[in-house]
Amino acid sequence: MSRSSAVQVTELLPEPDLRAAPSSQRVEGSWIWWIGGLLCASLHAVLVWLVVTRHFDHLFNDARHRLGPGTDFAAYYDAGTAWLTGKSVFGSGVAFGYRYHPFLAMTLGAALARLPFQFAYAVWIGLFEVLLLADVLVFRRLMTSTRRFLALAGLLFAFSPYYLELYMGNASFIAASILLLAWFSDRAGMRTLFVLLFAVSVLVKPIGLVLVPLLVMRRRSTDAAAILGIVAILAVPYFVYHPHDWRALIDVNIRGRTPGWLVHAGNQGLHGFFGTLFTRLSGIPTWKLSSYEQLPPLFRFLLTALPVILAAVTLRASWLTRSRPEVGIFLWSSVYLLGFHDVWEHSYSMLVLGLGMLWTTDFVPRRLLVVCSIGLALPTAFAFYDLRLPPGPYDPEHGWGTAVSLIHHATKPAWLLALYVACVWRAEGSRWRATAA
Repeated sequence: MSRSSAVQVTELLPEPDLRAAPSSQRVEGSWIWWIGGLLCASLHAVLVWLVVTRHFDHLFNDARHRLGPGTDFAAYYDAGTAWLTGKSVFGSGVAFGYRYHPFLAMTLGAALARLPFQFAYAVWIGLFEVLLLADVLVFRRLMTSTRRFLALAGLLFAFSPYYLELYMGNASFIAASILLLAWFSDRAGMRTLFVLLFAVSVLVKPIGLVLVPLLVMRRRSTDAAAILGIVAILAVPYFVYHPHDWRALIDVNIRGRTPGWLVHAGNQGLHGFFGTLFTRLSGIPTWKLSSYEQLPPLFRFLLTALPVILAAVTLRASWLTRSRPEVGIFLWSSVYLLGFHDVWEHSYSMLVLGLGMLWTTDFVPRRLLVVCSIGLALPTAFAFYDLRLPPGPYDPEHGWGTAVSLIHHATKPAWLLALYVACVWRAEGSRWRATAA
């Protein structure tokens, strides 16, 4: 095997040889695992029930001030209904409407739309739970340290963005979990399965596109082209049937928002933090902003430059760490969460991929990894500064002072940015050490 091939494909870790242990020790260890797993599953089931029955609404803006459980899932459900009735799928549904690849609405969305909404939402939750179990099993195979694996498993089962994502019914966690299965397949040498799973993830939600530069960097341009080709080809049937919907797709993703819904309390991205800061510094009431074009030129430039700078820094750092793809996966996942303009608190559920992969390495100091992971897992302090508002889609952002608003918007990105900077710093340090040697 050539050196480049060895870098691209990492062999699976060998299974432990249980035959060497006495049978009594194996049985005892098996009972411990079964009991621990049962207790963990029971606690998790209780948490899921408490979330969907709205006992934790006070912890999250998106639960407190939106339309209730399944708000985002309703967009997929309504898009499926629209497809079945011959209407445009884009913009269909509550909130901001459906704005993803039409293939999901034509297939899974249409299938679920044939069911009563509550039953369809329960099926959707079941898919979450199956994928969470698959994620845990994958990390068990990837990690040799039982103690480290148990810490990561505990983190995943206590990760508040996952529960909020499940409550809202969005698809970031599903897309990220499918990507994790794709990367695991790649480690096993199943290249075709890797390409197919990667493409399926993008069809569910296009967050995986942020990892395409990592594929190209690792000399996997053919795979990247195949993934993009599958995604493009599967869009053709819809646009043949609805040839004028390109405009609807573009409008629903990049058009200006209704005043008051561009800067909002749900945004937990770094871009959203700066968008809020610049709006307030400009003296524009947050409830009047419908487009960043209303901001002064300098602020517009900085908001445009942020994702470009993040991508450039990540490109260099992931190249310097190209022998450790887990780090690159975390870095490029962070680009989306830090640089995209519309990142919700539940969007951090996609870190099951990036953060989980970082846990499989010793690239950053363990104490920093643990502390930042706990910070990402905990809810924000929203419950302490929430405002009394009428039921429904009202937003507390417009009643907060600047200090409370900035603290709220900085909560999640601060922990992620600390890990991101640590990875970039360590990558640069490896280059300096190599140059000195």
